[in-house]
Amino acid sequence: MSAQKILINTDQTGLAKSIGNVNHVIEVLGNLNEYLWENLGMILTSDIAIDVLTNGGINTLHNYQLQQSKKLEKSGLTGAVKAKMLKVIDEDLQSALIHFQRDLSSKGLMNYHPFEAMKYISFDNDGYAFVSDESQAAMEEQLKMYAETPEQLELYNAHKAATEALNELRSVTQKHLPSTYFVSPAAFFATFFEMDVADKVSQKVINYKLF
Repeated sequence: MSAQKILINTDQTGLAKSIGNVNHVIEVLGNLNEYLWENLGMILTSDIAIDVLTNGGINTLHNYQLQQSKKLEKSGLTGAVKAKMLKVIDEDLQSALIHFQRDLSSKGLMNYHPFEAMKYISFDNDGYAFVSDESQAAMEEQLKMYAETPEQLELYNAHKAATEALNELRSVTQKHLPSTYFVSPAAFFATFFEMDVADKVSQKVINYKLF
């Protein structure tokens, strides 16, 4: 593997789509974070986001139920009061579960490849999702094309040299033979080159005096 590598291209269309997908997921996660805080007093984390996406938030809500039950036990509440509080907790959980599933479904989130997006998303201390500069760079890097191996670099350099030579020929043609300058690429090639039986490109015999 060569230490040198040459950037060939960046898929700008793919990059714009990836950024759009990530931004859509971030918007949904922002709404989810606000719901968690307002209704359950929880702050969204990466683990909770993954649980909501994969399991509808069942594990998160189960952990919340256990935490609330322990708080009730420590408070010393018993009997009907405790049962009523547990019922309220259970109703909150069921409501949250329905909200998670309905909200994610209504936004067609799975069409935006949320698990791919989560690789680039971080969360601040308030539970809001964002993309760091490092993750933005990593996203862009995934859509870059390089020539890296000796074979790739040899092909790239030969391709580049041929391109430059053909552009020089096109420039001279435009100056001295404008009638062929606007022909199709295939016709342009056929005017000046031919392939022999060994598939080797040969310079076509041309009487330049006629030009």
